[in-house]
Amino acid sequence: MGMLNFFSRAQEKAFVAAQLAGLVKDLPPALIQDGRGKVSVNKITRHLERVYKAAAEFKESQGVGFMGRAVMANAFKWGLKESGYPQEFADMATEGLIVALSKKPATEQ
Repeated sequence: MGMLNFFSRAQEKAFVAAQLAGLVKDLPPALIQDGRGKVSVNKITRHLERVYKAAAEFKESQGVGFMGRAVMANAFKWGLKESGYPQEFADMATEGLIVALSKKPATEQ
């Protein structure tokens, strides 16, 4: 890995951008906006768990270390906010991503 790639973390950012695009498509921010219950908690959970599972698989397959996980979490949180999701949702969703990225692979537990 070249030094420039190490600092840019383009691979992690591109992965997060793709996951955000899917989330925005499947779970538009307007459905979550003001907490009026336009979408079920189960639906939100299903979509977020899909993102978390993909992120954990990406981390393992690409050998993403601490800095890469930090970049992914930061890009995810800012991406959610920039996409129009409420601050509370962005915080909660990012916390879930951090937990998913922090877990050891099933074979190591």
